[in-house]
Amino acid sequence: MNRMPFAWMLLAATLGVPLQAGEEKPEASPKAAEVKEQAYLGIGLSDIDEEDRADHGLKEGQAGLFVREVNEGGPAGKGGLKTGDILTLIDGTPVSAQKDMRKRIQGLRPGGEAKLTILRDGKEQVLTVVPGNATKLRQEQQAQMKQQQEQSEKMEAMLPPEMREKLKALREKVKVVENKSKALSEKREILRKQYTDQGLSEEAAEARAEKDLEPEIAELQKLQEEMQSAVGPLQSGEPGSP
Repeated sequence: MNRMPFAWMLLAATLGVPLQAGEEKPEASPKAAEVKEQAYLGIGLSDIDEEDRADHGLKEGQAGLFVREVNEGGPAGKGGLKTGDILTLIDGTPVSAQKDMRKRIQGLRPGGEAKLTILRDGKEQVLTVVPGNATKLRQEQQAQMKQQQEQSEKMEAMLPPEMREKLKALREKVKVVENKSKALSEKREILRKQYTDQGLSEEAAEARAEKDLEPEIAELQKLQEEMQSAVGPLQSGEPGSP
C-alpha cells in the first residue's frame, strides 16, 4: 500500500483537502436543526443554442438541456445517463434554463426515484435514477474534514520549527492559487455565456473565452508551478527529520 508523504498529508489535512481522489470539498450548510435534505444527480448541464436544437433532435418549442458532464459513480451515471444526452423532462415536467436547474434537482427526494426523459441518438428514452442525498454527503465530508484538521494539528506539532514555517508559506501560495483559479472560472463562465448570447455555439464560445483569458491562464499556470516547486523540499519530510 502506497503511503502519502507526510508533508502532503499534513498540507491536505490543514487546507481541508480530501485525501481520497474524486471527493469534493463540501459547501457550507445550515445548522443541523435547519437542514432540509437536498438531492443531487452528479451531472453538468448546458443550454442549447436555438440554431443547434434541431441537430440534437429537439422539436420546435421542446425544452432540452445538453448533458455535458456525468459523474459515472453518481446517481445519474448509475442510472444510465451519458455525456451527450439531451435531458428533456424530469418526472414528466419539462426542464427549464440551466441556471434554474440546481434548485430543481435539489428539490427531488433523496433515495426515491426520479424519471429522466432524454434524447439519445434522436430516440427518446426514460431512465430511472435514485437521487443521492446531498445534505448527508456534505455532513459526512464536513466530519471528515474536521477529523483531518485535528490530525493536521497533531502532526504539525511534531514538525521542527523551520518546516512549520515552510508549510505556512506553502499554505499561502495554495490560497493564492485557489482564489485565482476560482476567479478565472467565474470569468470564463461569464464570457462563455456572453458569447453564446451573441449566437456562438457552446464549443465556439468556450474556445473564444479560453483565448480571451490566455494571459490569466498562463499566470495561473506559473503560480501552480511555483507551488509545486515549493512542495519539493517538503515531500520527503517526516517528523523529526533534518
